[in-house]
Amino acid sequence: MTEYRRAWLPGATWLQTTPEPMEDRFLVTCPYCGEDVEIYLEPDVEGSLVQDCEVCCNPWQLRIWTNGDDRHVTAARADGSE
Repeated sequence: MTEYRRAWLPGATWLQTTPEPMEDRFLVTCPYCGEDVEIYLEPDVEGSLVQDCEVCCNPWQLRIWTNGDDRHVTAARADGSE
């Protein structure tokens, strides 16, 4: 099982990073229901995209970026209610 680190970014939900460089699985906390959901992102994906929560089906706005060997993901509400 992969271990995850968490850091808070003001104005967003949890920033998810993994301990290994360029990991493709991330633990994202849903900004609607609060459940932790593991997601898979292709290694070459960067930028932003919309993905639905597997638990409550509400849409997330995911932002994916790299910083050196680290890959980061933030999840916010995609319906504009934040």
